[in-house]
Amino acid sequence: MKKSLLLLTALFTVVFFLHSCKKESEPQDPADSYVGIWLANDTLTYPGSTPVYKSYNFSVTKTTPNTVSFTGFSSYSTSVNATVSETAIAFTNGSDIGIVNFLGSKNGSIMTYTYATMNGKSVTGKATKQ
Repeated sequence: MKKSLLLLTALFTVVFFLHSCKKESEPQDPADSYVGIWLANDTLTYPGSTPVYKSYNFSVTKTTPNTVSFTGFSSYSTSVNATVSETAIAFTNGSDIGIVNFLGSKNGSIMTYTYATMNGKSVTGKATKQ
């Protein structure tokens, strides 16, 4: 009986210890969760015309903590840098390729965003991590 009680106590202690260990489900650096290939679906609206729908892939690489680089975004060949958090993103040099006021949010593997182009188009988009 005493051996059974000792064995049960030891088993309970091990199970409790394993259960209390912290599980890391998300990367520590928010930039890590953006890295990869994304499939974008954009709606471009120009004053006085019908909306244009555009789908394309772009890639995201980490440059520094909380900073990533978008390559192929909106089919531009030039990379664009962005500052990121777990749930928000903003381009830091988008005007280099004609994108202004890019703001977005991320929920899991889905990113939604809005921006304007230098030629007056308004864009809303949604990208899914592949």
